Amino acid sequence: MKKVATTVEVLENKLITSNFYLLSLQYEGTEPEPGQFVNLSVEPFFLKRPFAVFDFDKKNKVLKLLYKKVGKGTETMSVWEKGLKAEILCPLGNGFDLASEDSVMIAGGTGIASVYYLSRKLKGKRKIFIGLTDKNEAEAFQTLFQESGAEFIISTLKGDYGFHGNVIDCAVETLKGQKDYTVYACGPEGMFLSLDQKINEQKLLPGKTFVSMEGRMGCGFGVCLGCAVEKKGSDQFFYVCKDGPVFHINEINWKA
Repeated sequence: MKKVATTVEVLENKLITSNFYLLSLQYEGTEPEPGQFVNLSVEPFFLKRPFAVFDFDKKNKVLKLLYKKVGKGTETMSVWEKGLKAEILCPLGNGFDLASEDSVMIAGGTGIASVYYLSRKLKGKRKIFIGLTDKNEAEAFQTLFQESGAEFIISTLKGDYGFHGNVIDCAVETLKGQKDYTVYACGPEGMFLSLDQKINEQKLLPGKTFVSMEGRMGCGFGVCLGCAVEKKGSDQFFYVCKDGPVFHINEINWKA
């Protein structure tokens, strides 16, 4: 199906903490599902930038994107003001299968952007594990996620707030003895490699595990082939933008 660009208008562009921003857009297009993403035009750059859907208010047609200022595109976005207009492709990719049983969300890095909307749509008991750097980030995200409907558990690398260590170790420590929940993990590949190892070692005992992958997406729908990941047990590839970004953890060949 042909992807048609929609014009959006900036309603708010708020610094959350460190280099994290929450961008609110007036958006009149198709309602996204949790786990889907958008491709946003950032002038004067040619390639659109991919962002996970942080939240969507269907009644007021407000789309929210959580982004981190890490390069020229997001640096340009960080100074966007109310009223600015841009083009967006939305929604793109597949979404999460929404579990009816208890759910555990594990997020690190820019993967944090994927779990808030997901949590609001899930039923049953929910836990969100988020890996951050320090107390300043932790306090900001504690406030941002207060309407998520989930128990919110933070790990910090500096150890000045919550669990001292990485987010996977935090989940292992907290979930000892629990089983048959659904895991939704969002973050860098190194985090997924660690998660896969913990499951294989039976240090985590989920019923199902889904991952939302990050990738360098030039086009957003499988043409440029820049976001290839290797299929498990095959010499073929998935393309994160077209086949994902959500996969079952056992579909991907995780490499150290």
